[in-house]
Amino acid sequence: MWHKSTQFLSLWVILLVSNFCSAIQLGPDGGYKLLLAVDDDVDNPPSDLSLKNFITAIQNNFDSFSKVLFDATDGKFYIESVDLLIPEDWKVLPGEAEKASTFQSVSSSDIRLSTEAFPYVENLHPCGLPGQFIELPSTFFTDTAERFGPPEKALLTQWARFRYGVWEEHGYPETVKLPYFYLGVEENKWLVNSCTNGKLAGKYEFVNGSASCNVNQANRPNKDCRFKPDPVSPDHNATSSLMSFHWVENVTRFCDHDTHVKHAPNRQNLYCDYKSVWEVIRTTPDYASLKTGRTDAPTVLLKTFQHQETSRPLYILLDRGHLDPKYQSTITRIVTNLAGFVGGLDKDVVVGTGTFDASSDLTQLTPWAPIGTNQDEVVEKIGFVGLDGVTGNFAESLIKVAHEIETLKSPNGVVLLVIKIASPDAKHFASIPHELEVLNRLQNANTNIFAVELLENGESPKHLEKLATAAAAVQYLGISKPDNNLPLWPAFILAVENALKATTPFPYKPHFVEYKGPIVPNSEHTIVVTRKSDVTVNLVVSRSSAANLVVKGDKKKVDSTEEWAESPREVFSYKHAYNEDEKSFTFMFQCSRSESDTCKEDGFYYVVENPTDTDSELSKLKVTAYTSIEGTSLDFGKSKTGFAVFAKVEHEGKPVTNVNVIATAIYNNTSINFELNDKGNGIPDLQTQDGVFSGNFVPPKDGSYAITIKVTSVLDETNQNSGDFSFLLLPVDQDKFGCEPDGCGVELKERIAVVADLPDHTFANVLKYPKLGHPEKVTDFEVFRSESETGIDFTFTSPSIIGGQPKTKATSYEVYGGTTVEDFLKTSVIVGTFTETKEPGNPEKFSTGVITSNYIYFAIVATADKKASDISSIERIDSKLKEESGTTPPSGDPGSTTDPNVDAETPFFQTAGGVVLIVFLVLLGVVAIGGGFWWYRKKRGGGRGGILG
Repeated sequence: MWHKSTQFLSLWVILLVSNFCSAIQLGPDGGYKLLLAVDDDVDNPPSDLSLKNFITAIQNNFDSFSKVLFDATDGKFYIESVDLLIPEDWKVLPGEAEKASTFQSVSSSDIRLSTEAFPYVENLHPCGLPGQFIELPSTFFTDTAERFGPPEKALLTQWARFRYGVWEEHGYPETVKLPYFYLGVEENKWLVNSCTNGKLAGKYEFVNGSASCNVNQANRPNKDCRFKPDPVSPDHNATSSLMSFHWVENVTRFCDHDTHVKHAPNRQNLYCDYKSVWEVIRTTPDYASLKTGRTDAPTVLLKTFQHQETSRPLYILLDRGHLDPKYQSTITRIVTNLAGFVGGLDKDVVVGTGTFDASSDLTQLTPWAPIGTNQDEVVEKIGFVGLDGVTGNFAESLIKVAHEIETLKSPNGVVLLVIKIASPDAKHFASIPHELEVLNRLQNANTNIFAVELLENGESPKHLEKLATAAAAVQYLGISKPDNNLPLWPAFILAVENALKATTPFPYKPHFVEYKGPIVPNSEHTIVVTRKSDVTVNLVVSRSSAANLVVKGDKKKVDSTEEWAESPREVFSYKHAYNEDEKSFTFMFQCSRSESDTCKEDGFYYVVENPTDTDSELSKLKVTAYTSIEGTSLDFGKSKTGFAVFAKVEHEGKPVTNVNVIATAIYNNTSINFELNDKGNGIPDLQTQDGVFSGNFVPPKDGSYAITIKVTSVLDETNQNSGDFSFLLLPVDQDKFGCEPDGCGVELKERIAVVADLPDHTFANVLKYPKLGHPEKVTDFEVFRSESETGIDFTFTSPSIIGGQPKTKATSYEVYGGTTVEDFLKTSVIVGTFTETKEPGNPEKFSTGVITSNYIYFAIVATADKKASDISSIERIDSKLKEESGTTPPSGDPGSTTDPNVDAETPFFQTAGGVVLIVFLVLLGVVAIGGGFWWYRKKRGGGRGGILG
């Protein structure tokens, strides 16, 4: 489940940015082209025959998968081709795999085979949108035991979650929210949590198969009781649903509008608002993109590639800003030489080009592609240097380039070639971000900088040269006067060529940003030293002789380190040497200017750690950041789902549980903090214990926001993220629903603080967001009978207010009651209103007295200033009965054939024959009582009887 990347050998904390789009391609006729990659940790097959069988098994299974996908989706989708990427160190025979210089890797694949034991799908959307990848055990296609059933059908369930954002339609033992058994609507009997359109033949027995188990009882069946459908029984007539008992031979369909079981308490109902799987699929982007169709699913085209040493990709960044006319001939010469260099590159070298303008926006001129496919276009775009005559903030542009490079996920890094034109107004590094921030972003993107810079008036601003030098590139070509010959160009471009040919990551010295953000003048800030490391504080402020960085207890003055006299800022740097007796230190941004001045608005600080122990916990930590939108801009006025931030925290491939994760959005030097959690108690955090920390964000106003994520280990508190991470694919034996024997995740053993970044995001029409001011939907609503059995208890977590302050709470809750799920919204009525509310994130519990109406289903709506939330999950009270006492399986034979979606083995008195017998016995009793009464009266008054007779 958790990918252990061995590719970023020199990166200690890795930030990856995703917009939820994988590399998969979908044709207009519904054919998918995808990448299947084998993790480097997977062992080489023991023999040549094993590798041949491995590839053959993948071919056969994908042919079968394509057919079942085609059939299950009414001929809408199929698999057109699969590129299989195997590790570089696997031994292959001639003709078995094509050697390929490719930047594709496991981290960019759609499906990956790893050493993990359980299938896993990464899709952080609640419903209806595609995710990022599927991860399968390396033996998934070759395991003859078929632990998860036929591989093609097991893969189909994972594919449906991955591409269409639907959920499993089964429950889990020992859970209340998503139970394995629940009480049926009409039968009032325990049913298996599933969705079927007919009969499934099977048995109720304990998970180890030792004995039958009882489901005809008042209390919930034993936690080890399972329904075991016969995979090939002739008594089956059900054909759905693939999202529950997918391994049954007859089951080949998803549930649709007519067959969907809305009252089953599973994730499909919880997160997809009680819509069927097929209804959701028909609303997905994939379905909407279909233009034509097919009559059958063709054989899948499988190509096997073996990763080989490849050139690093090249990104060319061009300045479109001010160009002094006297440099026109020089820049023409540079463009000519650069075009010749590009024309001489190997056809497999991946190249991308971009430019920035006055707004510092990065414009992609040509996308990432092998230069052999678009060489003429790249050469044409190189001529854009100095085209606009306007200047932007170069530092901000470089940060955007870093994020563009990160999306490529090149294991050996990327070479960045910059053609820069200096500007007389000297604003390219005018304020924050500081060079350190730019360098940190570029190094996290594993980027090497080579720069050519035309300098104004013979002076060098130093910034680009400092970046290039710090980024381990010794080549910086500064041109301070017109030069048509460019004598240093050959040596410069040779260095670029050598960097492209290297096949290992860049040897960056590790450093980690522990804290950063706006700083309030004249107030103390305490930095806790987390490990045996030197710590550096860098403070960037507007230039003023009245500004100082003061470190408490240190009498030495901290001098400004800014080297550019024309810059409107100052940079202070203080290095705190590690001292085991000193666990923290305090500093202050001292400013004597008036409060009406800008002193309070533009101070910014970075705390950077330089660890001496490269084997520390931090070196094994990986933080991956995502957002819920494609790209970096959102129009809230047109959004239905808003904006969410995710941070996946892993330690050697395992999810980390004992950390606090805080996201900070920075706008005009004002910080807005919001928590990301892994509690799995609702949208956007759908699953606990998966190491993905999630949170919604609504900006207070329109504009551009820098978003950072801070991860801090928690060592002295009880783990607040405890809980079971349940795998979504049901194994045939229905035994292991949760984590592997060694647990879901890991806990860090030492103090760690690290900051990761997302690209700047731009938001518009925030005040027109339809959900602004409404409470979030409650997704953990529960209903119980009170202990005294005289009332009903309602429990849930108090929701936050969309766009509200962290402590803004709902003003009231309304609990609705109804008799069915299907018509709940139409027929339900308010059975209780509660106004004593708590701040968001706190457990709520309310009680009512006996409800006289026959309501068994309940839901809750939160209200804040007359703005209501969406209705919560709909819960049935009787399904919360406790489990039968005892856990020891009773002796006896396995149970008889039954239908999980109708009832269990029906007691005789509930059958038709039983009902007839009961009626007969009642009538017989009436006759007997009447006869006895007649005999009694005759005995006491026989004459009257005789007269009357």
